[in-house]
Amino acid sequence: MRTLGKSLCAAAAALAATTACGDSTPDLDPDSEELWLLQTRLFGDEETLGYVIPVTELSGHITNQRGLEQGGGGMVYAPPTGADGSFLLSYAERATLTRYQVTDRNELVEGVTLSFANHGVESGYGVIAWVDAHTAYWIDHAQLQAIRFDPTDMEVERAIPIEGTERPGFITEFSGYPVVRADGVYFTVRWRKDWDEAPQASPGAMLVHIDPATDRVTVTEDARCTSLLVSHTTPSGDTYFFSDNYNTYARILRGTDAGVPDCSLRLRAGERTFDPTWYLDLADRTGGRPADGVVAGAGSTVWLSVWHADRLAEPPADLDEVDVAPAWQWYALDVERDAPAVESTQRPHASHGAFGWFTAARSFTSTVNDDYTESSLLEVTGLGFEERATVQGLLDAIVRVR
Repeated sequence: MRTLGKSLCAAAAALAATTACGDSTPDLDPDSEELWLLQTRLFGDEETLGYVIPVTELSGHITNQRGLEQGGGGMVYAPPTGADGSFLLSYAERATLTRYQVTDRNELVEGVTLSFANHGVESGYGVIAWVDAHTAYWIDHAQLQAIRFDPTDMEVERAIPIEGTERPGFITEFSGYPVVRADGVYFTVRWRKDWDEAPQASPGAMLVHIDPATDRVTVTEDARCTSLLVSHTTPSGDTYFFSDNYNTYARILRGTDAGVPDCSLRLRAGERTFDPTWYLDLADRTGGRPADGVVAGAGSTVWLSVWHADRLAEPPADLDEVDVAPAWQWYALDVERDAPAVESTQRPHASHGAFGWFTAARSFTSTVNDDYTESSLLEVTGLGFEERATVQGLLDAIVRVR
């Protein structure tokens, strides 16, 4: 999924035609107090290109014309608090991270590059758990390890193995949304088949804890759920984890035996394992419809993406069709109340799109069109979902760096 050989503006133009689509990207405002970076991917018949696009205004149609190019794709990272004037950039085909600094004139100045190659890393698709200005972990599911490094001085400190997380017959991946609390770093494990195989989610869930004071790793398992990819920590300090879209997609395509019921588990404040007294079958809150958690709302609210099969004339044939089918709708779930999720009719049914991003105290998500050539950036506000901009390509991330 999302490795499609799609054209961009037109098949003949392919990846080089960045202006043929029409460039209405707002100019960078030199007086703006904000600078955002959007990370996108464009899929051609032969290659994939990533772009990191700086904008001072989240509006209009944003193209890749002034973006930093990433051959093969890549990622952009910034501390969740945002706005410290720096960010880290990776490339899909390199085992490196490069630190950039933003100037007062919105220039992106390349700085020090560090390499993880000595620790077996081959790709820049990883996850960063930010502990503080000088402590972070590169979460590497390909090698089943966490690499501790200094994101300011750009120095690698040590690699820490994460043992006991493999599942025979499945690809092991770590959650892209690590939770950093006062008692350490938490992330989950998911297992899936290769995209070319019939989708199948493995039952069971694992929670990984790293203590930054000692780098000790603890892995615990819970049989009640699976692939807890998305999480939300409420003001009370409790963290709720939700089964991922792969599990939902597998069950939509192949029936209930292809995964487990869409579900949620809770990690109480001050605890280091899932709460054995709390389990939520999401179908109990959605009228029986398949659903997964996507983006954090206000307080104890999580927005679910809920599947409406009755919106389609024909059932989807594969993972990509499930992903882009205009059959998903937003539902608000209050995890601290025993009440049904509330359907939002503010926006039309759309694709599932991306997961949520939380940066500089603001929550975002997106939807994507059926050939992954354009995304809509949505912000979760007190008024619901507000469309901020359209973005060329598949939107993978948004961070605020000033």
